[in-house]
Amino acid sequence: MTRKTKEQPKFLDQVRLFCFTWNVGATRPIQEESLEHVLRTEEPNADVVCLGFQEVCQLTARRLIADGQDWLDWRMWAEQGVEKAYAGQLELLSCNHLVGLLIIVFVRKSLMEYVSRPMTCEVATGVGGVGGNKGAVCARMDIGGTSVCFVNAHLAAGQEHYIERCQDYNTIIQKIRFVGGDMGDLDEDPTMSRTFHVGTPPSQRLKSRRNSDVCLRETGGFSATMFGASDHDFTVWIGDTNSRLHWPSKLGGMPINQAMEKVRDRRIGELLLLDQLNLMRRDGHAFDGFEEHRIFFLPSYKWRPHGDALDMRSQKHVPAWTDRILFRSLTRPRLEVHRYDMYPDLKQSDHRPVFACISLPWRTGGTLGRSSSNITLALRTSLNAHKSISRTSDRTSMNIHKSLTRTSDLY
Repeated sequence: MTRKTKEQPKFLDQVRLFCFTWNVGATRPIQEESLEHVLRTEEPNADVVCLGFQEVCQLTARRLIADGQDWLDWRMWAEQGVEKAYAGQLELLSCNHLVGLLIIVFVRKSLMEYVSRPMTCEVATGVGGVGGNKGAVCARMDIGGTSVCFVNAHLAAGQEHYIERCQDYNTIIQKIRFVGGDMGDLDEDPTMSRTFHVGTPPSQRLKSRRNSDVCLRETGGFSATMFGASDHDFTVWIGDTNSRLHWPSKLGGMPINQAMEKVRDRRIGELLLLDQLNLMRRDGHAFDGFEEHRIFFLPSYKWRPHGDALDMRSQKHVPAWTDRILFRSLTRPRLEVHRYDMYPDLKQSDHRPVFACISLPWRTGGTLGRSSSNITLALRTSLNAHKSISRTSDRTSMNIHKSLTRTSDLY
């Protein structure tokens, strides 16, 4: 009698993924500074392109009440760059925005037949914990039997707001909810975010309402599917983390003179020992289970707009790696990052873009190949997020303060 073996997931190929994050500082696109060059130079054969922008408009109180059209200019700029760089071989899959945040995902046309269940959602963490001046816009899809989640986030600003950034992360990772279902056709409108029906072929596109897939808000009367952040094989987190350089017992961070000296001497490793994002990962306050490729590039903030020098004129301008790309793999094989760098030639903002070239394995069939340890990680991540949000601010401040004081041993 032949023993029946369990069918293993089938992996067809590696998807070439290009991720890009840029805080544009409430500027408008400059046609002379095209996205085409960075795409052609850094990843000319991309199958999937995920672009994340922050501060596409002024983050004013008025914008929290009434939305504007600034994000459309950046969407058009991105579409033109992708069209020229890849000669029309990539197609817009989804687009979503929340006040100053914008995420856009493109997929190679030859891959579209394997793409299903694209959805978008957003989480606001700004003013009063609900304002859209900070938070995240997210997109997800299945490629064959592999699920991918993209998160474009803008965390709390300011040197001293380390605790708030930890809380923002935990709020976002817990509240990500992709909900979809069959809702019928909607009228085409160029001001709407673009996504697909859940469960319909990619050729049958629809436009969702501003900010999100309509399915998120109108779930009555149809069959809905919901995914959280930990329901994906791979999650890629891009955006402005606002991570600064911690300095024990000094509210303003590392003294500017010391920071200038280390940057000029390219002593990047010494600076990154004090990077707040590395500290919160080390101490389990945020980004549990996420990885980041090693950083060799200069700080992405704070640069002189339209210039080639870091702006280090005052203590408020201490350089920092605010703009980051992290990833989490809950299955095998894992994501593999081939290149992680800053792009210096888009100069209109005081931030410089950061990009990553990634190989993403995808399967044509089979069930999720998660090991028990990966499932445990997903459950622990969700539990930690819940605990972090429900914890009182005094308790959080005390715990994080204790962990930060340990950095004095590093320097």
